[in-house]
Amino acid sequence: MKVVKQQDRRQEVERLLGSPVDITELKNRHIICSYAFEAKIDPDYLRAAGHTTADLFTLGLWEIVGSPAEGYAGRKRKASIEYNKHDQIVNVRDNV
Repeated sequence: MKVVKQQDRRQEVERLLGSPVDITELKNRHIICSYAFEAKIDPDYLRAAGHTTADLFTLGLWEIVGSPAEGYAGRKRKASIEYNKHDQIVNVRDNV
């Protein structure tokens, strides 16, 4: 996950990903929070130009294939993040 990095605080993570769906407390006073979120793709003008060109050359038929394909761009993801007793990230596991 590129959104969060080591030593980020839990408050920053939850601002980006939302509230955790599950919290597990460990014996070493660390906690593991599980998050569910939608990973979005940044706007790509070259991709948009490619779709427009395909629409023009196929007289609009590309929309039948291209629109559903773009619908899968934001995928549901899951991640588990371990925090230390100071609410700083210790470990990130992408559960895809």
